[in-house]
Amino acid sequence: MIVGGIVLRTIGMTSVALTYDQLAKRLGIATDSARRLVNRKKWSRTRGNDQRAVIQVPAEFLARYEDGPGDDRQDGPQDRQGDCPEDNAPVVLTTRGDQSALNAVAALIAELRDQLSDLQAERVITLEAENRLLKQVNEDLKQEREDLKADRDTWREQAQHLALSVPPRRSWWPWRRTA
Repeated sequence: MIVGGIVLRTIGMTSVALTYDQLAKRLGIATDSARRLVNRKKWSRTRGNDQRAVIQVPAEFLARYEDGPGDDRQDGPQDRQGDCPEDNAPVVLTTRGDQSALNAVAALIAELRDQLSDLQAERVITLEAENRLLKQVNEDLKQEREDLKADRDTWREQAQHLALSVPPRRSWWPWRRTA
């Protein structure tokens, strides 16, 4: 068919009508992730009889995921924490009657607390030593300033004494009369 100089042809593409929940279950992802995937791929959406969104997913796309999600890759740096409900689930430790794991964790926590208190004590001692050193440097600088003031006063007195002992200056014209 030719319309306005443009050749249009119909592409025979098979698609499968799925809801967001069905798509998410089939791909092994969260429903919110399925919504983002549909928006990203720009697949057509319609309303079903039950007023739920029905997405026309290309069959070729679904053929790649027949065996399941196949997510054996590690999470990448672009993955965000909290983009699906499973990310926010609390971590639960189960002991199955074995307290050794919990005891080991408790011992590790106690050891880390001891190390932290030791480090804090060392830090306090270091800060006190630095404080004493800074006070000593401050006192030394004050004493040096006082010594410099005394030297300045001595030099000033010497300069005044020398200024009084110098005869008056003669004119630079040897033949000029002085009155």
